[in-house]
Amino acid sequence: MQTTTARLLLVEDQADFAAVVKLMLQNSDRTWEISEVDRLAPALDCLAGGGIEAVLLDLRLPDATGFEAVDRVVAGFPDIPVVVMTSYDRTLAADALGRGAQDYIIKGEVNPTLLSRALTYALMRKSAEVALRRSDARFRAAVEGSLDAVGILSAVRDRSGRVTDFVVVDINHNAERLLGRPRDAVVSRRLTELGPPEAVGPVLQRSVSVMGEGHALEEELSVALPGTPMRWFHHQMVPLEDGVSIALRDTTSRHDKEEDLHRREEQLRQSQKMEAIGRLAGGVAHDFNNLLTVIRGHGELVLRRLEEEHPLRRNLQEIGLAAERASALTHQLLAFSRKQVLQPRTLDLAEVLDRMESLLQRMIGEDVELVTRRRGALGSVRADPAQMEQIIVNLAVNARDAMPQGGVLTIELANAELDETYARDHPTVVPGPHVVLSVTDTGHGMDPDTQSRIFEPFFTTKEPGKGTGLGLATVYGIVKQSEGSIWVYSEPGRGSTFKVYLPRVDQPAEPLSPRTGAAAVHGSEMVLL
Repeated sequence: MQTTTARLLLVEDQADFAAVVKLMLQNSDRTWEISEVDRLAPALDCLAGGGIEAVLLDLRLPDATGFEAVDRVVAGFPDIPVVVMTSYDRTLAADALGRGAQDYIIKGEVNPTLLSRALTYALMRKSAEVALRRSDARFRAAVEGSLDAVGILSAVRDRSGRVTDFVVVDINHNAERLLGRPRDAVVSRRLTELGPPEAVGPVLQRSVSVMGEGHALEEELSVALPGTPMRWFHHQMVPLEDGVSIALRDTTSRHDKEEDLHRREEQLRQSQKMEAIGRLAGGVAHDFNNLLTVIRGHGELVLRRLEEEHPLRRNLQEIGLAAERASALTHQLLAFSRKQVLQPRTLDLAEVLDRMESLLQRMIGEDVELVTRRRGALGSVRADPAQMEQIIVNLAVNARDAMPQGGVLTIELANAELDETYARDHPTVVPGPHVVLSVTDTGHGMDPDTQSRIFEPFFTTKEPGKGTGLGLATVYGIVKQSEGSIWVYSEPGRGSTFKVYLPRVDQPAEPLSPRTGAAAVHGSEMVLL
């Protein structure tokens, strides 16, 4: 039979009993190399020298009182099993077990088999204990080193065995930070005690499901912890013997970046689409305008040759009016495609707006309240005054039509500094000083799909025959041709705000001429809407 060898330190001040112990161990299944001392001090020195695998320790030594010997050996050498010996006091020996000893023997009752078994089992138990402690340490190190917030939950069952709750067994530091609570305030608490039902309920349901199915769960989920904004997490839940482990990794930053990238890509696609539509519209408008020139020219020639009472004269006049309306549409298409000729000047938009207020009030009607605001001393912009008036008129008419039951139309002017962050979120925007024109209504608002198409030519939400769908397309084209940008903010039922950003220039504004653009409309002149 194969035997193993172990080094034993025998700490016994009675030489005759020490001799009995050595004799008993000679016939053991295990070979013991015994080192013998009779005091605690040399015992500690021997242990410090290394190589000792077990200690057989008398509780009564000349240089140690009470449990001093056990306490010092266990504290100094926690990986070495200790078996204590006492002459009669079982209570004292049992108390030693509570202080870290593996086993005890009563000197008057010991025999070779009992002694060998006590030492062998002590070695086995201590070996298992050390392995478990090291495994726990490795697990704890892995958990604490994890980037995830990790928690271990143990199931709580009712009398029928159904899982009704979970108790937190342990959490790591990342979980403490996530929960905003120290470990001691969470461990041993029930899951249902850690938060409101709407926050804890889904975790409880998922935990029960994972335990029942025996399969791990991975998902992305959003969590709104008390007092914190919505955050996104990669969530992993793994079933244990009677519980679950939960790992949460905060992916909010990645999620936000992906959302930001998606938003920019969508804005870029929208910009490219509008560019393509603009080129198409510009080409069509140019060719169509050439055809209209021929139609109008020949119509006028024929009309001049007809007598006043000629029956075809009225028909030719209708042809001329239709050609005028068609020409107006082509001019709007040219404005959208940025093909029209502008006459830019250095402007004060506040002066432009002041000259238009009475016109705007007549256009929007009595059911809509007009509010104009100017925030601070405005900077100047470089733009065509007639086209700026066209922008304001078209946006005001669009706002009026969004409020059929009446409401409030607010037109506001202010300086704005567009930084790099804003430019990153709004492709085509150039950072720097701007003047912003905001037009806000209290109408029915728009859904995201409508907003994505609102500047397309011929797109309209009005009934057939009640709009050309070119008003906002014209605004878009003028703004782009003026090196500005336009953005719309709207929600269904909460109105809309159009913001036009024009680059600010460091030059004094030129005075407006007495008659210009939409502000001087009278007689047979036409405002393009």
